[in-house]
Amino acid sequence: GWEGGLSVDGALESHGNGAGDELDLDDVHNLARWTGDGEMTGAAGLGALSEMLANADIPPPEWANTTTVMMRNLPNKYTQRMLLTEINHSGFLGSFDFLYLPIDPETNANRGYAFLNFIDPAFAWTFKNTYEGRKMNRFNSNKVVSIVPATLQGFVANYAHYASSRVNRGDPSARPLFLREPKDDMSVLQSGAAGGIAGGNRRGGKRPGAAG
Repeated sequence: GWEGGLSVDGALESHGNGAGDELDLDDVHNLARWTGDGEMTGAAGLGALSEMLANADIPPPEWANTTTVMMRNLPNKYTQRMLLTEINHSGFLGSFDFLYLPIDPETNANRGYAFLNFIDPAFAWTFKNTYEGRKMNRFNSNKVVSIVPATLQGFVANYAHYASSRVNRGDPSARPLFLREPKDDMSVLQSGAAGGIAGGNRRGGKRPGAAG
């Protein structure tokens, strides 16, 4: 097991708004970036992230450039907040900047998979080692989680793909969750659009089922 994560006991409850599984979008952003010492993962949280990274697993060559993963075989009753809470409690608080759990608008159930982008490939690989082959905590489901590299790689590519898409409208709890602004990445995004970065830095489709 990985011991490098930060404790979030108490932080989750203190950031809830008493509305069950529905969280205000600002609360979700704050919750995802909350660190154990009460600092946000900006400049003040870099030391904590460095410690987390030092404890992360070293990825093999085939995962050396992988930051975005597809989490498959999730129980369909999981909401975005449930997934975010469980991942944060597993020690990955502050290590990722994008999460998307697609929701079926007809049933309000998730589609059984999610995408996360980590700030370093070591976190992505550690996440795979943590969740691969295990069952999620809620709902007593027999589904066994699988973690594979996503087709769309990187925060910039995912932001370009989802920020203006139809899934980024409507219910905030069903939208892609961007935990930071592109800022400096925007120049890359704009200059790279003609080169295909706006369409995604794709891995070549070697992983069946890792669709974007």
